[in-house]
Amino acid sequence: MNPKVDGETRRAALKKLFADAHFNVPDPYEAYSEDWTVGEKIPMEMLKTLQHAQKILFDEPQKAAQAPIEKPEALQPEAKDVAGKQDA
Repeated sequence: MNPKVDGETRRAALKKLFADAHFNVPDPYEAYSEDWTVGEKIPMEMLKTLQHAQKILFDEPQKAAQAPIEKPEALQPEAKDVAGKQDA
C-alpha cells in the first residue's frame, strides 16, 4: 500500500488478493458481514400483533414517565449519616 504505487496497480492487486478463497471468507463473528437485506418477510398477522403490542407495552410507560417520580423516604439518604462512621 505504498503511496508511490499507481492506483490502478493497487486496485488490481487488491482484486487479486480478495479473489483468493483464503481472504474471501466473511468473518462469522462480525455483525455486519452477513447480508441482512434478503430473507423472509414478516407476515401481516404478526405485524398486526406487533403494532398491538407496541400500543399496550409502550403507551403506558410514556404516560408514567411524564408523572413526577418521588423517592420513598426509606431510600433517601439521611443527612446525619456520615461515610466512615463506625457503630458504637
